[in-house]
Amino acid sequence: MSVADGTKRKRHVPVKGASHIYWSETKKGRVYEVRHARNADGKRLFEAVGTRLDQAKARAREVHGESAPRVASVGVTFAEVTADWQRTREMRPRSAASLDANLRIHILPRFGRKKVRDIDASMILAWLAGLERKDGRDGALASGTRRLLLATLQIVLQHAVEMGALSAVPRIPRRRMPARGESRRCILTPDEETRLLAYCAAFPWLAPIVVVALHQALRLGEVCALRWEDIDFVGNRLRVAHSLGRDGTVGPPKGGKVLTIPLTAAAREALLELRLDGGDGFIFTNTRGGPRQQRDVQRAFSKARDRAVLEDGVCFHSLRHTGISRAANHPVIPLVHVREFARHADLATTQGYVHRIEDSRVTVAFDEALTGGAA
Repeated sequence: MSVADGTKRKRHVPVKGASHIYWSETKKGRVYEVRHARNADGKRLFEAVGTRLDQAKARAREVHGESAPRVASVGVTFAEVTADWQRTREMRPRSAASLDANLRIHILPRFGRKKVRDIDASMILAWLAGLERKDGRDGALASGTRRLLLATLQIVLQHAVEMGALSAVPRIPRRRMPARGESRRCILTPDEETRLLAYCAAFPWLAPIVVVALHQALRLGEVCALRWEDIDFVGNRLRVAHSLGRDGTVGPPKGGKVLTIPLTAAAREALLELRLDGGDGFIFTNTRGGPRQQRDVQRAFSKARDRAVLEDGVCFHSLRHTGISRAANHPVIPLVHVREFARHADLATTQGYVHRIEDSRVTVAFDEALTGGAA
């Protein structure tokens, strides 16, 4: 490589006293490189690290450590890393499909052809700032969605690190991170629950699904996948063992663990009434005897919600949120028991369901406490 005056820029010059580290001249000045082991073609690969020697030394320790992976190329593209990650990942099909959709729609069009070593924080921040909705709806992309897309990008970049094609995932300053999305705060009041169930009359099969989902704090896929063998009417227990995906396949529930929770009185009554009709296998079935599909439940629920004139933000998942919130705000139930009932991995998630609920009894209790009255 030559410059304007005809002289050649120096390339791959060894740095004295620093194993595996070299430097080359570029338009921006001296850039340090780390030399990798020979690849399958017998070629030596040089990875440009940056202008700081300490960074190059740190990268050299990563590349040539005993546990460091061998790499085929330091010039792999983001698309190539994504393909390798998709081949080797281990996750639930539903989670994989969600991440793949994020990649296909929002991430690969921007980064697919980029070499992962060239992706830096400034490039990521520019991408975040320019993200737009792709679903045809009006309005800006929600900050929670931006945060999810960033997390997906970072997962693939972390795989590039594990491959040895990237020294570290670019760090985004905390103040520049997209804000967390608003948690679903649509909690149904008892009156709203009654109204919703009344308007389920147009779909006779929907009401028991709503009751069980709300009073057992079940996700849509979990309630659709319930079988009679999961219900213990004698011991008043309900086993969450499966989840029905959007594609109609039955798999493990979220978290992958089979857990048993108490069977509440309202859910027990609704299930007992269905049990009188007999039958085995799935509890909530379609006309062909198979499990009631998510799309059917979602469509019927939306119509019942609209006719009941509930808030626009109310969705089927609001039933689970309502059940957990009612339990979390109960003065007698310890939060750790609510966590077990909700099947959360940690208590912090359950604490997010504790909300301020207007109640005249709270005002009375404050008066008594502050005036020295009865507890």
